[in-house]
Amino acid sequence: MNVRIFSTIVTSVLLSTLALACSPIWENRLNRTAQAQEENSELIYGEIVDASSEYIMIPVQVAGNKGLLSQDSSSEYRTKGATPVNMIFHSLKTGQSHILLNKKAVISQWEFLELKTEKDKPARKVLFLRLIENDINGDGKFDWNDASVGYLADISGKNLQRITPPNAQLSSWKYDKNRDLIFLRVLKDSDNNKKFNSQDEVNFIKVNPNNPAQGKEIINDKIQQEIKSLVK
Repeated sequence: MNVRIFSTIVTSVLLSTLALACSPIWENRLNRTAQAQEENSELIYGEIVDASSEYIMIPVQVAGNKGLLSQDSSSEYRTKGATPVNMIFHSLKTGQSHILLNKKAVISQWEFLELKTEKDKPARKVLFLRLIENDINGDGKFDWNDASVGYLADISGKNLQRITPPNAQLSSWKYDKNRDLIFLRVLKDSDNNKKFNSQDEVNFIKVNPNNPAQGKEIINDKIQQEIKSLVK
């Protein structure tokens, strides 16, 4: 085989390889591979947290803050640049593990609360969470423009119970240990425009953490009207 023929064969093979690499089929394969790698590398497990003498908790996060920045006391357990989306609870007694949430959500805040107990009784703790679980404004992401909802759960990561209205913005809260009550400030989408702004109504809610349920509003409709009439 002379040099010219050999050169022609090599050139044809290189052109064929290049054409295959540029073909839609090959491009789709590359895209699927890159997507699979990205999906596999997105998941991040945080550091182990002692929930109680029996349970440990592991935060589950995804890479990228997706426009959401944590403002909570649990930020020390977060991986920098990651968004908490779930929690894994593991019982040291039974060896069983389970996840906290069975739905897609962003955990914008979480904290263990040590509740008031009677004298000589061991301290009891619950898990307080603030979740963004619905894309209220329809922009395709969960962020601070959507509703943030308050929840309580057992220290085992079970019996998750919503304590604020579903389409309200939980703006602040505090646990009053002396009264054994949680007080929450919420902004309600009172004009139903899928936005939270100064035009919406503010209310305050109280919740008994020993019997969690959606809290009762402190400012009822009658009080609202009386205040508005005096201001006007």
